[in-house]
Amino acid sequence: MLDNAAGFHHEKVKRMSALTRNILGTIDYGMVQEKRTKNYQFLKETLGHPSIMTHHIPEGPFAYPLHVGNGILIRKLLASLKIYIPTYWNNVIRDMPKDSLEHDLAANVLPLPCDQRYDEAEMKYLADTVLSVLKQNGE
Repeated sequence: MLDNAAGFHHEKVKRMSALTRNILGTIDYGMVQEKRTKNYQFLKETLGHPSIMTHHIPEGPFAYPLHVGNGILIRKLLASLKIYIPTYWNNVIRDMPKDSLEHDLAANVLPLPCDQRYDEAEMKYLADTVLSVLKQNGE
C-alpha cells in the first residue's frame, strides 16, 4: 500500500472518473453527518469517561477520541473480542520518548468509530464492551 501510494507523490491533481463521481453522488452527506454526530454524542454520553479531546462535538466526526491510560493493551484486549481500534502514528509511538505528550496521544487515544453504518445497538455494544475492558483493567 505504501509503495503504491509513494508512486503518486509527484503526480498532478487529476479529475475523478465518471464512475467515482457517480458513486459519490449517491451518498446522502447530510444523513452521514447527522448519523456520525449522533453516534459520537451517544459514545460521549454512554462512556462517561473523561477525555481530553471531547469538549466540543464536531459535525460528522470520523471517530470518538477516547483517552485511556494503557491504549496499547486496551486495543489488544478489544481486538481479542473482535473490536478493532486502529493505531495511528506508529512512528510517533516508536520514535518519541514514552513520557512525551506526543507518545501519550498516539498510544493512548482510542479512535472509536462513529461510522454512519452503525446503529444505536451496535454503538451500545461497542460502548459496553469498551467500558467492561476498561473496568477489568482498572481504568
